[in-house]
Amino acid sequence: AWSIAAADQKKVKRQRAKTEGSIGALKSSKYAFHHGRQRTDQSLVATGQWALVCLNLNKLLRDLVGKDQKAHAAAA
Repeated sequence: AWSIAAADQKKVKRQRAKTEGSIGALKSSKYAFHHGRQRTDQSLVATGQWALVCLNLNKLLRDLVGKDQKAHAAAA
């Protein structure tokens, strides 16, 4: 049993779910962080950073395109 407030429990669980979703996305074939080709710690760190940048860039572009489409729809 958790010894913290129910509201805090919900917040922690939501954050954990978001983190798990991001980890799952990074391990997808799209970002290739799950492949065993990383041989050294240095290459593993570089690949992890590359995967995070790609994920964040895709999210940014998706948000920008969505906002642009909404603006065009509102102007029409």
